[in-house]
Amino acid sequence: MADTTLTGKAVKKALMGATLIATSPAWGKPSSPCTGGEGNAVGCKDQPGVNYLTLDEMPGQNARLCADKEAAGTKSGTSIMPNNLNVAVDPFNDAYIEIVFTVGEIVANKQAHVLFLVYSPKLSPTPQIPTPESKQKLKLDTTAMETIGIYNIPALPLLPQMSTRIGAANPAPTSKVSFRVNLDTATLPVMMRKNENTIYLQAALLLEEKYNKQDFSGMILSETDKITFVQACGEEEDGQQSSYTEMDDDGTLTTVLQNEEGGDLTKSQETRVAIDIGVGVETGGSVSKTGGGKD
Repeated sequence: MADTTLTGKAVKKALMGATLIATSPAWGKPSSPCTGGEGNAVGCKDQPGVNYLTLDEMPGQNARLCADKEAAGTKSGTSIMPNNLNVAVDPFNDAYIEIVFTVGEIVANKQAHVLFLVYSPKLSPTPQIPTPESKQKLKLDTTAMETIGIYNIPALPLLPQMSTRIGAANPAPTSKVSFRVNLDTATLPVMMRKNENTIYLQAALLLEEKYNKQDFSGMILSETDKITFVQACGEEEDGQQSSYTEMDDDGTLTTVLQNEEGGDLTKSQETRVAIDIGVGVETGGSVSKTGGGKD
């Protein structure tokens, strides 16, 4: 099991130490078939869970996730949600506010791993740590970075799969892991009043053995997501409210899309997926409830 004493400030210190390696002459020597001369993964096939992760945000209690048309264009890879979102909260009145950060795809592996979620209020102009095995690079400024959560991902031996008339299952199952984050309602109002309400987030997956040695070069990372805390969703130029998704007190997730193509918050394909998993979808003033909520 990962050394749980290596948390918070210790992780930040270890990552800053790795930053020094990135500035040394040794960095830039390819250590992977996917690596170019600047330590960037190039020419590789995108493989979720192998050379990159995805990060999605979903609303928990007393939170509403908003996206205007411009933000909708920031969706990337296999992510369901745009990478740039506003999070409408009222920390002045709500004692409990929750956001759910979901990381995928975690591919089963014979070796234990560590998954962590970090954020920073600032971006770095260049990657501060060489991560040759990852398509995505660490874009956060490590000097201001904090670790939101660290989870152990245990080893999972792969079982041989039987062949059937319709085919055979991949022996390596994949999964998604969610970080349910209870936001600090004492800190948020201060951030919002000072206009310091934007943060940047990334998830990273690393072999447990390397994590315990504070060797972060083998990380694979998610894209960089940006969230801005606001008190209410904004309006589009045509006067319509931005699209949003929210969860009610019963746990039912409702998505409101402000154009009939359903392209403001989640794209059409993702909207159909949302319906399949029981999300209520409202489009152009008409609502279609398809289930959801707690069993």
